[in-house]
Amino acid sequence: MSAELAADDFQSQFQELIDGALGLFVVDPSDAHDDAGPNDVEKVLIAEQRVKEWRAQTKHRVDQARDDLRAITREYKQAEVASQRSTALPSTEAHEAKMTTMRQARLAGMKANSELEQQVYHLQGELERLQQELKDEEAEAVDALELSSEVLRIKLYRDMGFLPIEENGIFTKVVVPPPPVPADRQATPQYPIPPWAQRLPKFLRWTHPYLSLARMDKPIGTWLLYWPCAWGITMAAYSSSLPVSSWAWNLALFGTGAVVMRGAGCTINDLWDRDIDKKVDRTKLRPLASGEIKPLQALTFLGGQLSLGLAVLTQLNWYSIALGASSLSLVVAYPLMKRITYWPQFVLGSVAWTIVYDTIYAHQDKTDDVSAGVKSTALLFGEQTRPILTAFSASFVSLLALSGYLNAQGPAFYALSVGGAAAHLAWQLRKADLDSRESCWAMFKSNRDLGAIVWSGMAVDYALKVAAVSAL
Repeated sequence: MSAELAADDFQSQFQELIDGALGLFVVDPSDAHDDAGPNDVEKVLIAEQRVKEWRAQTKHRVDQARDDLRAITREYKQAEVASQRSTALPSTEAHEAKMTTMRQARLAGMKANSELEQQVYHLQGELERLQQELKDEEAEAVDALELSSEVLRIKLYRDMGFLPIEENGIFTKVVVPPPPVPADRQATPQYPIPPWAQRLPKFLRWTHPYLSLARMDKPIGTWLLYWPCAWGITMAAYSSSLPVSSWAWNLALFGTGAVVMRGAGCTINDLWDRDIDKKVDRTKLRPLASGEIKPLQALTFLGGQLSLGLAVLTQLNWYSIALGASSLSLVVAYPLMKRITYWPQFVLGSVAWTIVYDTIYAHQDKTDDVSAGVKSTALLFGEQTRPILTAFSASFVSLLALSGYLNAQGPAFYALSVGGAAAHLAWQLRKADLDSRESCWAMFKSNRDLGAIVWSGMAVDYALKVAAVSAL
């Protein structure tokens, strides 16, 4: 072939190669998997595929171009040798033009080869850049996934009432108070497990709403129900010289009854007051008020409580069974009396000591009771609570002394029971801060100790009498 044709053909082939190389990274939207166009990952895959196709398609062209370049170079060298051998012959313009064209073709081939190598190097660099971007995006996706997992884990701990805190590279759980429930979500509150329920075995933790309903976590109410029973049993045992075994049996029986029936009374109270309890800050998280337990579930639970109470009651004589069964109607009606009268205690036949501790207890909720429309002796007495409760305390101590006199109690009763009760009530009324919820609750709970003080004098009298009888 002539040098001119070879040079033109080589330049044409080289231009086709360059055009094909430049089109490698022009992505046809039809190659994408959706109408939105290819993403970066698809671009890399398409580019890799086209590089493979381009290499396969142009390998022959590159080889042919190089062969043409070598042929031009050989022809150029042969022409140059021939020119040197024919120095005797005069040079012609045609010969010089041919030599110039061959030099240009050789230079163009060398330049084309260099540019081709540069374009291949550029394409390889572009491919490596896209691959690195893909790796960076994958790393960012992994980091985002790990971060999302950590956020979800922390949120789960918070919802459970826990907070992960890193100490020495180890995550530990620290109990934190649950967040306050917004006003617009009070209909569907969270139900965190209270601290006392966490001490239960795991298989029993589901029972904690029912134990809360029966106030098993606050036994003060059981003590206040039990102590008058213990007083009566001990005074009866003293007056009739009852054997110690019978005395102990009755104390245990009535203790069991106090636990069961106090829990039943609380269930009945919460069934009646569940709408009112939602309006009182201290009671809005009770199981029925918060919705943790449904009324039907509470009624079923109440049936079990009353069945246990009946089982205890059947251990007594028929007179006691009838008397105990008839008192159940008063227990059911008592919570309703707070809507009718300021003196709900009278419905249960309780005066004096009961009014003292119940009024102190009611001072915890006096602000909420006004908005809820509930009546109580705390609202009735108001600023005169302390002198009025002093009068009821004096009545209780006087009636206690009278009962001891009628039962022919000994000196221990008057020293411990009467004297101790008077001193404890005076201490309560002096120390109680009726505007402090914490103080009112502490004074209310202290009546468990007052009941024990009263019982201790009776128990000492009974023990001395039993010892005297045994010595005969």
